[in-house]
Amino acid sequence: MSDSPAVREIRNRAVRESLAIWTSREQTPQEAAAWLEPQVARGTALVAVEDTDSDSRVLGFAVATPWRSYEGYARTVEDSVYLSPAAQGQGTGGRLLDALVTACQQAGDRTIVAAIEAGNTVSVRLHQRHGFTVVGTIPQAGEKFGQILDLTLMSRTLPGAAPAATFTSL
Repeated sequence: MSDSPAVREIRNRAVRESLAIWTSREQTPQEAAAWLEPQVARGTALVAVEDTDSDSRVLGFAVATPWRSYEGYARTVEDSVYLSPAAQGQGTGGRLLDALVTACQQAGDRTIVAAIEAGNTVSVRLHQRHGFTVVGTIPQAGEKFGQILDLTLMSRTLPGAAPAATFTSL
């Protein structure tokens, strides 16, 4: 939890400056710690840290949070991967996502969902390179900065997960 302020700073920058998080409300220190703590406890909150001789700095973070609150979704999580501007384009996001997939598998998760603003082709490509498949797009799902936004949904089933039930038509 010592990295919570740096995670909050990266997250709040995304709130202020991007279409990645569809809110304009930044987290307070208390809200950030409360949001992060359950994921730290289950092992699905990760940070990328750059260590130098004088100190270290958080380059980015990845978390997997419950996708829905109903118990039937207990093994499905939604991922979030965010980087500081200095870390973008350096492969840090891919390393975080790989590590998060492993952490989710170890936590007993079955499926990871990514909900991405449809115009964010960098995030869509990142997820595709790491085994996620586009499962659909919800047109006009949200808005931010006066723009109407589409939401691309992607998912990845984790190795060893039980296959989904199949249904046949009557």
